[in-house]
Amino acid sequence: MDTDAKMDMDSQWVPLAATQQSRWFLYQLDPEARGNHNNVFVATLRGGIDPARLCAAIATLVERHPMLRARIARREDGEPVQWIMPADPLLEPLQRVDVAGLDDESLRRRVDAEAWRPFTDPCEPLMRAVLYGRTAEESVLLLAFDHLVCDGWSYWVMLDELKALMGDAPAAPPRNDGRHRYFDHARAQRDWLASPAAERKLAYWRELFAEEPDVLALPVDRPRSRRGAAEQAFHTLTLSPRQSWMVKALASAHGGSVFAVLLCAYQVMLHRYSGQERVVVGSALPGRSRGDWERVVGDFVNLVALPADFKGDPTVAELLRSTRRGVLKAIAHQAYPFPMLVERLGAGRDSGEHPLFQTSFVYQNPRHAGELRALWEPEADSAPVSRWGGMTVHAFPHHHRVANDRLPLSLHAMELTERIRCDFVFDPDCFERASVSGLAAAFESILLAMTESPSARVSALPYLGEGERHRLLETFNDTAVEIPRAASLSALFDAQAARSPAAPAIRYRGQIMTYAELADRADRIARGLRACGIGSETRVAICMERTPAMVAAILGVLKAGGAYVPLDPRYPGQRLQGILDDSGPRLVLTDDAPADVLGTLRLEGIGLRSPDALMRAGSAEGASCLAEDGPRADHLAYVIYTSGSTGTPKGVAIEHRNAVNLLAWAHASFSPEEWSNTLFSTSISFDLSVFEMFGPLTCGGSLTLVRDLLELAETAELPPVTLLNTVPSAMVALLDSGRVPATVRTVNLAGEALRDELVERIFASTPATAVANLYGPSETTTYSTWARFEAGEPVGVHIGRPLWNTRLYVLDAYGQPVPVGVSGELHIGGAGVARGYLGREALTAERFVADPFAGEAGARMYRTGDLVRWRADGTLE
Repeated sequence: MDTDAKMDMDSQWVPLAATQQSRWFLYQLDPEARGNHNNVFVATLRGGIDPARLCAAIATLVERHPMLRARIARREDGEPVQWIMPADPLLEPLQRVDVAGLDDESLRRRVDAEAWRPFTDPCEPLMRAVLYGRTAEESVLLLAFDHLVCDGWSYWVMLDELKALMGDAPAAPPRNDGRHRYFDHARAQRDWLASPAAERKLAYWRELFAEEPDVLALPVDRPRSRRGAAEQAFHTLTLSPRQSWMVKALASAHGGSVFAVLLCAYQVMLHRYSGQERVVVGSALPGRSRGDWERVVGDFVNLVALPADFKGDPTVAELLRSTRRGVLKAIAHQAYPFPMLVERLGAGRDSGEHPLFQTSFVYQNPRHAGELRALWEPEADSAPVSRWGGMTVHAFPHHHRVANDRLPLSLHAMELTERIRCDFVFDPDCFERASVSGLAAAFESILLAMTESPSARVSALPYLGEGERHRLLETFNDTAVEIPRAASLSALFDAQAARSPAAPAIRYRGQIMTYAELADRADRIARGLRACGIGSETRVAICMERTPAMVAAILGVLKAGGAYVPLDPRYPGQRLQGILDDSGPRLVLTDDAPADVLGTLRLEGIGLRSPDALMRAGSAEGASCLAEDGPRADHLAYVIYTSGSTGTPKGVAIEHRNAVNLLAWAHASFSPEEWSNTLFSTSISFDLSVFEMFGPLTCGGSLTLVRDLLELAETAELPPVTLLNTVPSAMVALLDSGRVPATVRTVNLAGEALRDELVERIFASTPATAVANLYGPSETTTYSTWARFEAGEPVGVHIGRPLWNTRLYVLDAYGQPVPVGVSGELHIGGAGVARGYLGREALTAERFVADPFAGEAGARMYRTGDLVRWRADGTLE
């Protein structure tokens, strides 16, 4: 083809290739991030610097590669088109700038600003070359290319040719001499897309993504905005030469590539963090399906979506094989442009997220780079890495950016001379730097474990470093406190009654019952129960109105050695019957009003007794017998039935030691002033009642007994209570009524999710100075975690830290601890773990499992089924 003919073709307007068109429209939608797409080379040049020769070499590149002379603009119909400007021998492509007076940091900022400045003027070239002169012996060279005309492959081709042009020997002519140009690729692609071959490629992707993948649950620290941040942050992990050799050896042993091994490790990490069985990662492939295009400069790169399936917990070797097959198929079908694929699949329309994938992996093995790879060594120093004629080339510390379509997280890996560099690029609005550092450490741990144990299953690959594992399992669970091991609920009450016999124990409708009076009633009931054959672990149901007699009856059952089973007379008869049938109590203690309710139930083999009758039957003799033969710490104290919201109500068997641990923590965590008058408003069938009733009665406080919390809204004179303990919805109703006592100092909220707005409202409209958020299933004795918020401090509700002698584990589907910020199922171990479900051995074995982290023989933990995650400060949310 003669020169005039080529010039004529180069002067014509040509539509953009599909990849260019997609990137162009992305620029229009997000001009703020356009500069991130630049491909940038920066290096310090020292020695015999010859600016004229350098300029001539760059001019040769511009003449040799037409896309470096490209201009892109819109036609009148809005469609972007491109054309090639003729090579102008009089136009110098190298700008020279004198920066002799700038210090290092000022120069770095200036170079960065120019490197990442977007190409926005349609009349200007889509490349820039700047030589910053510092001294006669030192300059900094900047080359910046818009991705529309130069992809990563092209970048390395041009650096290879620039070195040859600057060398001492004459540069060899390029293998591409003009017979294959980027415009030819663009035209060929448009023709191909209308062919049956393109439809066959599309059919592969349609089948692969017949179901749109779930949005990847990345472990972000903050919710991501719809667009994401234009600013990027980096965390760099560089594998040692030995580690890099091991990665290459693993790839070779399994017939794969370094790309496939790194991708596989990244997908395993994402799987372990997200808990999702199918993980899709986007990746950029060269898009040069023909060898003719190898030395052609232009934007060929195409995105592909690479899924990994973790069903069945594959081995590393199995996963590598499936990854290799998937990558080879993706390469074979990469010609179909990703933007057109998304449009044909209709992907991403509903979620508003990036279609098909929300993270990417980019791998570069720049075979044309030679020794220039050393410029990307993280520890690159002032030593020369290459020689260009009379100049030496040295690293320059500039700021990196990448084109990642504002994805919240991506991994960019590059093979260096002996090592592999991995840059984790992240959105700083979504991730804290420490969190990404943890991701990188997990990736490294998984990758190295893969190289050492290819036969290991994915579930066995460690992704926590020893330090992180110790922090999660030990530091966050540093809750060990010595408490009386032989104590029981009744013994704690007796000890307090002996210390303060005349102090008020119960306040009820204007009347006060002292500790001595309450202890006497409980003792006589206990002796009456003993006379009825009630002893160690015998179950006794309590179905009584909410009066002091009910409290005395509960204490009496405990003193006799029995375990109480609460029956709220206001509950439906069907539920009461179910509890009676399941718990099999020897007796039911009741008073007049509930007796009518019990009359409708089947009570075969169950005796009815009134506390008054038991007190009359109890003799003075035997008082010492109660103390000597009282319950042990491992005896059953009570059976609380779950709500049944997830099935049939289950009886949770709580031992004395479980409740004693709760009370020991409670007495240390709340002051005597807070305990001085606790509102006892919760039904005894709900485990919050254990805290409200036994908390004050075992530390010298008093309780004010009411029907329920909303009785305060109906009472003419509000009781002088200091501590409220209830559920958020009931607290909202009380606030709405405006009847919160002026004496309240602390509000405990549990049983439902708590929101910041309610905490703020309590502080704004009541005299309370503290609000506590308490969490815990009945199976771990009322409360397992807590967080206390003080008035005047910023509110950010979470469920807090573990109670004394409580261990919290956030585990993945494989039963392994997950890192900070990653969701997992909460398992609770320690002193609060109940005996199990009454009479349900199989269900107990399923939910109460061995605790492999406690380091104690026989230790158990409870699987809550609740999803939570650790925060960096050791609190849960």
